[in-house]
Amino acid sequence: MKEGYWINYRTKKFFEIYEHEYWIRDEKNAWNLGLTKLLISRFQDFRPSIDRDEFLLYIMKSAPVMRVRGYGVSVSFQFWAKSPVEPLDAIRKWARKNAGPLTFLNIMNYGGPGSVQLSYKDFPRRSGPKTKKGSEKN
Repeated sequence: MKEGYWINYRTKKFFEIYEHEYWIRDEKNAWNLGLTKLLISRFQDFRPSIDRDEFLLYIMKSAPVMRVRGYGVSVSFQFWAKSPVEPLDAIRKWARKNAGPLTFLNIMNYGGPGSVQLSYKDFPRRSGPKTKKGSEKN
């Protein structure tokens, strides 16, 4: 897999993209992803290509979105969140549709404890609290 995606981890919607910066600079795409008009209006503060990394980090810090890129047998997820619960739930939803048991997940939270690397088969079924009797929700 070498595709890329933007995921809104609050709504759990994901969009396959060709390139992260140019896809999201299209106002229609940014709006569909769930970015606010105010955030979209700030895009002009960043020069295309030149300010790419700063621009993408700004978006991830300002909205509940994550970047995803496949690298063959591994997939990288990058986001900025105080709590990883929503992002991990979104990764879980994406992976159920797109990953095999041996797909290697590289998960990077710029706003939290850092990164984790594991195979999809080792990815916890649920990141939220357990239900009564210790069973897990799906």
